[in-house]
Amino acid sequence: EAADKAFHAAIAKAADNRILLRAVQCIGEAMQEEFWVSLKRRRLSRIHSLRYLVDHEMILQAIKAREPGKARRAMIRHLQRVEKDLLGGRKRVSTT
Repeated sequence: EAADKAFHAAIAKAADNRILLRAVQCIGEAMQEEFWVSLKRRRLSRIHSLRYLVDHEMILQAIKAREPGKARRAMIRHLQRVEKDLLGGRKRVSTT
């Protein structure tokens, strides 16, 4: 989990976007609250964690290749996957 937070924070820092960085930090803090800890414990398995690592690798490779559109699409897919896994597929946020 620490690596996950570090990954998302590194992307926000690399984007040189203080607002995005603060949002990532706030989300990380919220995810330490008992509600989220309990939700993750109930809903996420080792398979999910491995899938998220693959997602992160795809995002990182797109960034390294300087392909912002590909990186954006990979990040959106990753966030949608996490949302579905945690919230049971209830759509919360528009990606357009």
